[in-house]
Amino acid sequence: MNKIKQSLISIIILLFWIMSIIDFFGAFKFNIALSDLFVILLGIIYLIDIRQFRFKKDFPHWWYFFLLLVALFISNIAALCFKDINAVGTMGIVSEIIKFLIIGVYFFVGYNSFSDQKSFNKIIKIWIIGLWLNIMLGLLVQFNYFLGNNILWHNTISTNDRFLGGFTDANLAGTYLTLSFFIVIIFIKLYRSKIYQLVGFITLVLTVFCIFMTQSRGSLAGFLVALGLYTLWNIKKLYKLVILILPLLLIVYFGFVDVDYTLFDESLLTSIEERLESAIQGEGQFLIRKNLSLASLRMGLDHPLLGVGRGNFILNSKPYIDELYDKRDDFIYNESIRSLPHNTFAGIFAEMGLIGLTIFSSIFILLLYKMWNNKNKINTVFFFALIGFGIQSLVLSLENFRGLWLLMGILFILQEIDIDISEEVQGVNINRGVIAYGVISLMVFSGLYIDVARKIPKKIVVGDEELVYSIDAKEQNQTYLLEYSLEDKAKDGTTCIQVYEKFPDGTESLLYQYQYTNANGIGKLSLERSKNVNNYIIKLKGIYNNENEYGKIKLSSLRYKIGDKVYPLHEYKYMPTWLEKIFIQKQWIWKKDIKYSIVEKSFPVWLSENIQLHDIKVNNEDITFYMSSQALVQEDKSLILEYQVDNINKSLSENHSFMRTYLINPKTSTWEIGKEYEFTIPLEGSGEDYKLQAYLNGSNDKKFPIGIFTPDSDSLVDYLNAVTHNQLVLISIKDEGTVGLTPEVTDAMRKLGFECLLKGKYRWSYLAIGGKIEGIGVIESLDDAALELKLNKGSKLGNITIPFELHMKSAGFDTGNISSIVIDGHEYSQNERGMNIVVYDLNKKEVVDSTYFDTHLSIYR
Repeated sequence: MNKIKQSLISIIILLFWIMSIIDFFGAFKFNIALSDLFVILLGIIYLIDIRQFRFKKDFPHWWYFFLLLVALFISNIAALCFKDINAVGTMGIVSEIIKFLIIGVYFFVGYNSFSDQKSFNKIIKIWIIGLWLNIMLGLLVQFNYFLGNNILWHNTISTNDRFLGGFTDANLAGTYLTLSFFIVIIFIKLYRSKIYQLVGFITLVLTVFCIFMTQSRGSLAGFLVALGLYTLWNIKKLYKLVILILPLLLIVYFGFVDVDYTLFDESLLTSIEERLESAIQGEGQFLIRKNLSLASLRMGLDHPLLGVGRGNFILNSKPYIDELYDKRDDFIYNESIRSLPHNTFAGIFAEMGLIGLTIFSSIFILLLYKMWNNKNKINTVFFFALIGFGIQSLVLSLENFRGLWLLMGILFILQEIDIDISEEVQGVNINRGVIAYGVISLMVFSGLYIDVARKIPKKIVVGDEELVYSIDAKEQNQTYLLEYSLEDKAKDGTTCIQVYEKFPDGTESLLYQYQYTNANGIGKLSLERSKNVNNYIIKLKGIYNNENEYGKIKLSSLRYKIGDKVYPLHEYKYMPTWLEKIFIQKQWIWKKDIKYSIVEKSFPVWLSENIQLHDIKVNNEDITFYMSSQALVQEDKSLILEYQVDNINKSLSENHSFMRTYLINPKTSTWEIGKEYEFTIPLEGSGEDYKLQAYLNGSNDKKFPIGIFTPDSDSLVDYLNAVTHNQLVLISIKDEGTVGLTPEVTDAMRKLGFECLLKGKYRWSYLAIGGKIEGIGVIESLDDAALELKLNKGSKLGNITIPFELHMKSAGFDTGNISSIVIDGHEYSQNERGMNIVVYDLNKKEVVDSTYFDTHLSIYR
C-alpha cells in the first residue's frame, strides 16, 4: 500500500500543472487539474488502508484547514443574514468549500511526499521533470500561436499569446515558475554529477525565459526581487558562476529577439514591453489591481470581523470601485467590477474578515517560525522562494493555487527531516573547457548580435520639437519611394509630416503634407526624379492636447528605397552609428519589406474551436464564406470584418480602419454537424485600398486574412450630399452613433444646417431636422438623456410649414436604446444602431427614403 501511495503522490506532483476550466451543470466553474483524478485514487487507497492512518503522524495540521472551513461557513452564513451584503447561493458556498478542501488535500500530499533524504531527492527530480514538460508544452503552444496556429487544447483564462504551460492563467504559470526556479537551485545542490549540473543550469535559464514569456508583471516583480536578494545573500559564492551565466543569458536574449522580430514581427517583445510600460506608468492592469486591492481593504474595514462572505467580493465590489474610479464606460472600470481581489491577503480580509485573515495567515507565520529555528542550508533557498510568493500575492489571488500548497506541505515535513545539501558551489577553474565555452559563446553571441543589429530599428518618438531628415537627391536618376510606419497611441494627438524639395539655391518647395489623427499603418510617398533637386527634406512633428500623452506617437520605421536598395533614415536599436554606416554602404541591413499584402492561407482553417472555413469568394461588392461546424454550437455567432487602409496616404478620411459585424445566417445554433453553409455579406468602404480580415465574435485570436480590396459602397457623406433643396432630413440616433463619424460627415451635415457637435458624445441621444432649404429653422437636440420631439401639422420651422404630424424619439444605449420617427402615424425609422435617417420631399409631400448608417462602426452602409 505504501508503494502505491508514493507512486500516486509522485504522479500528482508531476501533473498538477495540467489544468482546465470546467463548467459543472451550468452552476459553477472550477479549475480542474489532471492530478485531481489521482488525488481521488489516493483517497480511495487511504480509505482502504484507514487503519494505518494517524492524524498526528500523517496530517498534524488538519486543525488549520478545519478552522478555515469553519470561518468560511460562519462568514457566509452571516452574509446571508445581512441585507446590505450581496451573497452567493448554496452552490456558491459549496464551491468555496470544495476549493478549501482541495488545497488541504494538496498540502496533505506535499506533507506525505517523502520521509528521508533519498525520497526527497526523488520528489525534487519529479518536480523538475514536470517543470520541463510544462516549459516545452508552453513554448510549443505560444510559438505556434504567433505563427498563426492557435492550439486550443484546454479551457483557459489567459490566451496563448502568453506562456501558460498547462495552466489556465499566465499569472499562475508565473508563480509556478518562480517557485520552481528555487526548487531547481535545490536540485543543483542535491545532484552533483556534471550531467545533472548542466541540466540544472539549462533549466534555470529556461525558467527565467518562461517567466518573462508569461508577461505577468506581478510574477516578474516577485521573481526579480527574490532573485536579487538571493544573489546578494550568496554573492561570495556565486560571482564566478554569474560571470559564466551572463554570456548564456545574452545569447538567449538576442536569440529570442531575433526569432521574435524575424518570425513574429516583434509582437512578443512588443507585448511584454507594453505590459511593463503600463505598469510603470500606473495604467491598464496596474490601475485595475490597485482599484481591487483598495476596494478589498475598504470592504474588509466595513465588515471587519467576518467580511462579506467567501466568494462574495465581486457581488459587492461595485460601490467601492465607484468611489475609487469615476469612469463608467471604459475598460479599467468594467474589468475592476468583474474581477477577483487580485490580492491574496487583502481578498481574504474582504471576504472573511480579521478572523479569516488571522487563520489563513497563521500557517505561513508558523512555517516561517519553524524555518527560522531550523536555520539549515535548504531553508535559506526556500526562504527566498517564499519572498517571491509574498510579493506576487500582493497583486494576484493565489490562495487556491495547488502548487503553493504542495510546496507548503513539503516545507513543513522538511522541518522534521534532516536533509543534507551542499552549501558550496563547485569552483570555476580556468581550464580548456572554460576557454572553449568562452570562445564558442563569443562566436554565437557575435553572430546573433550582427543579425539582430541589422534588423531592428529604433522607434522615432514624434514630439513637439520638429524632427528633420534629409535625403541626398543630387545623383538621382530614378524614383525614390519613401516609406514610414506610424504608431499613434495618443487619444488626442496629431501627427504632421511634410516633405520638401530643396533646390541648389537653398530654397525649399513643399511637395507633400499630411496630418494624421489616431492613424496606425504604413505611409508611402513617391519622390519622382527631378534634375533641379539637391535634397528631399522630411519634417515630422507631433501635437499633443494632453501633455501626459507625450511620446505616444512613434514611427517604427522611416526609410527610402531606390530600386531594391534600402536606405534607412532611422537609427538601429542595437547598432552604433559607425557600424550602421558600414552596413548601409554594404547593404547588409535586413531588407524585409513592410507588409502590405496579406499572405494567403490554405483551406480549411479554423475560425473558432468548432467552426471551420472551407472556402471564400470575394469581389469588390461582396464576400461569401463557406463554413461548417464540427460540433454543436450553443450560441449564434457573428462574423466580424476588420478593414484597415493599405496606405494611410490614400485614405480619404481620418478613419483609417473600421469594423462591421454581421449575425451569421442561418444562425449557427441551428447548424447540422458537418453540413456546409454559405454566408454572403457586402464589402464596405469607398475609394481606398483596404486590408481585410475576418473573425468570429469571441475569437479575435483567429483573424483570417482575406486580402486587399478597393470597394466603392455608399457612404453617409455621399448620401447627405445627395439631398436636394426641397427635402427635409430627419435624424434620430439609437444606441451609439458617434464613434465612426469623420470630419467629412460633419462638413456634409453642416450643409444641411446642423452644428453636428457629436464628437466625444458616446451613447448620447440626438434628434435633428434640417435640409438645404433657404429660411429653414433647423432643430437639433443632443443630450445624455433620452430625447423626444412632437410637432403638429402646420408647425413652423423658420419659413417652412410642416405638412404632417411628427413624433420623434432618440435614446442612447443606457437611456432607452430606441429610435423613432413617426410621420402621420406611420413609423419610418429603421430603429437600428447609429443614425436613422428619413427624407421627406416637400414637393411630393411624401417620404422618399428611410435608411440608417451604423455610425458607431463606420460611415458606410
